[in-house]
Amino acid sequence: MRRMLVVLLPLLAACASLPAERGYSEATTEVSTRIGHAPPSDLLSLEPTRPAVPEGEIGIGQALDLALRHNPELRREYAALGISRAELEAATRVHNPVFSIARLGIESGTEIARSVALAFTDLLTMPDRRSMAELGQQRAEAEVAQAILKMAHQVEQAWYELISAEQHAALAQLIRQANRQRAELADRMVTAGTLPASHAAEYRATAAETAIAATRAEAERLEARLELANLLVLPIEANWSVPMHLPEPKAVQFSDEELLAQARAERLDLKALDRAVAEHERSLASVKRWRFVGDVELEYEHEQADGEADKQGPGLTLALPIFDQGQAELERAKAALAGARAERDAAWYALGNELYAARAGLHSAAEVARVYQRVLLPSQERVVDGHQQELNFMLKGPFELLSVRAEQYAAHGEYLEAVRDYWLARAQLRMLAGGRLPDAPLYEAGQPEVGIDQFLPKAGAPDPHAHH
Repeated sequence: MRRMLVVLLPLLAACASLPAERGYSEATTEVSTRIGHAPPSDLLSLEPTRPAVPEGEIGIGQALDLALRHNPELRREYAALGISRAELEAATRVHNPVFSIARLGIESGTEIARSVALAFTDLLTMPDRRSMAELGQQRAEAEVAQAILKMAHQVEQAWYELISAEQHAALAQLIRQANRQRAELADRMVTAGTLPASHAAEYRATAAETAIAATRAEAERLEARLELANLLVLPIEANWSVPMHLPEPKAVQFSDEELLAQARAERLDLKALDRAVAEHERSLASVKRWRFVGDVELEYEHEQADGEADKQGPGLTLALPIFDQGQAELERAKAALAGARAERDAAWYALGNELYAARAGLHSAAEVARVYQRVLLPSQERVVDGHQQELNFMLKGPFELLSVRAEQYAAHGEYLEAVRDYWLARAQLRMLAGGRLPDAPLYEAGQPEVGIDQFLPKAGAPDPHAHH
């Protein structure tokens, strides 16, 4: 029996537990190096809390910190790491030895039999199991880090969407006000007998349409606020806000080749697929190596009977591979490997096309915003100024000025949407590239900013109603 214990003691020493931070710190580091923000590595041990409502405007960095610290969805992702840790822990251990004792009555008295049995198959396959579990742990770390990046991408998109919705709602109120003023002016002119009632009815209908549009814009603003509030775990009705500006779009400053090279090096979902293939390759090799080895059990038995000499010695139980030679396990391992390779290859083949299309979309969005900024908006401003001068010289009436000013507001709204579309396209391309782009960090601050305030009438601007 002492000999059996000598064999077991080294095994007990080898069954050391994993470090408490294993897996969590690796996933956190992968995310932090890409976007500069990450959940705390001890997220699961922290008490789930709702954040305090921030004071002032929530920037993109603060939004990411709030979501990655408090969103409960990330706790579910981190819990998946706990499962892979458990599998890695199990791969380093063998089944517990089985101790048995029997007391038998014999003619000469009593016989006591004691034995200890150990599943030797666990020892034989432990290196393979440990290697596969290690690859599975690396795959889980990449998958969880990718899920965190996806969460950050959702926060960034929702942040842009809310800023755009706030701008659109404010601009819709301006358009509503302009059309209401035109309708009110028309009613006064009908009363004065200088305008047909049918024209005034047309202006009132337009004012009603813009009022409906403003109401819908406010509902869309609330929906966008709800989306971001849920991601940040903030009450929607609380007094928090986002900026009313976005940076101006800039030209795409990296090539398709640079983008593809970065995506190949940075994409965590591709890394996870590579680890999955390696895991299945190791599994197939292990099946081939041990397919003819069934359950192997080592035992040591000691028998003690009254009036007889003690009997003791080792034993071996071995399953003979006569009927089952691991054929099913072999086919299963081959099929799993083929499926994993197919999934990986499909992702790699699609990568170049996805990046090409996303970069082209970003370039188009930048070009649309550029044309609005440099051509359409200046032209609209000249049209409004020209109508204002003609109104001053009584060459045109106020309705024409109010009409072109409403068209100008509409063009401003389209430009703001084009700026939003650019940043959404940039966020999507950043996600496809692995979390960052070759030319810039997550959010490019310090550039000229685009907001609704720059489109508001300047102080001291003439009132089209001044002549009536």
